[in-house]
Amino acid sequence: MIKYFEILKEVTKEELIEKFKSHELKREPADMYAQKTIIGGLENSNVLSYFKCRLKVEGLNNLILPYHAHNATTTGPQWGKEFQGVVADVISIPEWANSDCVKKILEIKENFFGTPGDFWYPEFLLLSNDKDLVHPGGDHYHANYGRDKLFIGNGFHRLVAYGLALRDIDKFIPLELYYGENKNLY
Repeated sequence: MIKYFEILKEVTKEELIEKFKSHELKREPADMYAQKTIIGGLENSNVLSYFKCRLKVEGLNNLILPYHAHNATTTGPQWGKEFQGVVADVISIPEWANSDCVKKILEIKENFFGTPGDFWYPEFLLLSNDKDLVHPGGDHYHANYGRDKLFIGNGFHRLVAYGLALRDIDKFIPLELYYGENKNLY
């Protein structure tokens, strides 16, 4: 998976859990589902290596976003979809145009990704090659996408906003995030 990231440093599981908890304490309202699944998945996993890194375009092209429902509006198919497909859907499906989900995505895009730099750092985002780590106890993906895919643990709205921002500026800017790698999946 090294081809998908510029590795900045390896981090311990404990550091990653603390970083996630710190991020979640700032949120209003707290995302109880993300807290339960991510912390639970991390605490129960002993097969992962963790890294702070920057996502490369190759990683973005292999990113799968999960099924997502926001205030009773489904955004994306109910089985997950490739990142670029979800970004395209958000701006092209009329039923989503006025949804709370898309409004949140557009607000994040304007407020957070408005100023291009060498990279963007949206607080805490977790990706993994192990979809069971990022969504333990339930499958928001409902499919086998093959090998060498990346799955998100949190930050659906921020990632889609990032995709829309990249379309607007028509160039790639790396995204700084955390990655949990299950080497047993190779």
